[in-house]
Amino acid sequence: MSEPVTSAFRQAAPMGLRELLRTLKFKVVVVVASALIASLSSTYFVSSQSGGVATRLLLEQQTGEAELVADMLNGKAAQIQYILRLLASQLTPDLLRDSVALQDAVQARALTRQTFASLTVADANGQVLARFAEGQAQRAGE
Repeated sequence: MSEPVTSAFRQAAPMGLRELLRTLKFKVVVVVASALIASLSSTYFVSSQSGGVATRLLLEQQTGEAELVADMLNGKAAQIQYILRLLASQLTPDLLRDSVALQDAVQARALTRQTFASLTVADANGQVLARFAEGQAQRAGE
């Protein structure tokens, strides 16, 4: 072998561990690897934390919406109870005995027609006295 080939072969020969640790390339690789690991770790930490925050915010929004719907339903139920009490207070025993007069009295109230698509009037024993469905009245027994 010629002398230039031998010196080139020696330069390409693997270095020892100590020599490798002293090279600039190795130090650059270590710094880049450390930066990459730190970046990935912080990205994971931030994404896991922000995911928890997003989940908490979503749950709070859903809870708020559920409370809003519950309040609306509560208000609607209170309104329906008020209308039924008002209607019941206006039904006299004479009206309850006369199904034609009962039909006329209930249908004459616009609030009742606007609130209920159907309504059944029964006495204290549960006997149906009249039914009203979508503007059509039925007397008991029909």
